[in-house]
Amino acid sequence: MEADKEGVLTEKAIKLMGITRNDIGRKSLYYNYLDDNNLKYSINPYSNTGIFSLAKLFENNIVLVLFLIFTFISADLILSEVGEGSYKIAYTQPYERGKIYFSKIIAMILSLTLVLLILLLINFTVNTIANGTGDFKEPFVVSKNISNLSLDNENMEFKVISTGKSVLLNILLLISVIFFNIAFISTLSVFTDSITKTIGIEAAFIIFSLLLREFLSTASIVHAIFPYSYIFVQDVIIQRFKTNYNLGILLNIGLAAALAFVGYKKFIKKDFIGSKA
Repeated sequence: MEADKEGVLTEKAIKLMGITRNDIGRKSLYYNYLDDNNLKYSINPYSNTGIFSLAKLFENNIVLVLFLIFTFISADLILSEVGEGSYKIAYTQPYERGKIYFSKIIAMILSLTLVLLILLLINFTVNTIANGTGDFKEPFVVSKNISNLSLDNENMEFKVISTGKSVLLNILLLISVIFFNIAFISTLSVFTDSITKTIGIEAAFIIFSLLLREFLSTASIVHAIFPYSYIFVQDVIIQRFKTNYNLGILLNIGLAAALAFVGYKKFIKKDFIGSKA
């Protein structure tokens, strides 16, 4: 940070360190905030307090693994009847198909949200017992754009929020992506009638999101409009890529609603017994 202030830190040196000028700006604001408020926080990576463990849980690799687990749970529960071959019997009974379809989606959303909260609670409780609670008010630097819909991730301004609030923001965004993912899998299953095809298409989209992060410019608009870009929730609230927190929630919930409607229309008209008009 001192080298950057002196103007001797080159772009090449920054790239070799695997960081950006925005990363330096966030760190600078963090330490200035500590100095201005006479605060002292010394993060010990070997002392995983309750709140610190929650913040770490939303870092890229961990949250991706968590999302993949939820994806397989969703696919298994939604497509289990397809794999067992019993779905045709269930769906040809004299029950309103729309209620069956939406009840499955709502049940999955509630179930996975509950599972997520339980996992977070267990993680927090275990680490609190081992290392203490930590401080929910510890400063965390984010993009000011979390308050609006701006996609500008170059020369950003930053603001300080509490670590507790950052964890809450991460949870809400991740739930919206899970919501979209459930609707996506549900709709795919209606069209494919196949576990293999549905999982294959789903996996292709997730792999594509990883490729976008690796090879596409951080300033590309594609990051903002691709719903799976928002799996990496912590990168969204600091706006490392051209994404936006509020846009991510609106995009995922809007697409989920649209997909659920399309799947519903297909589901209520689908011929499950093989008859021909």
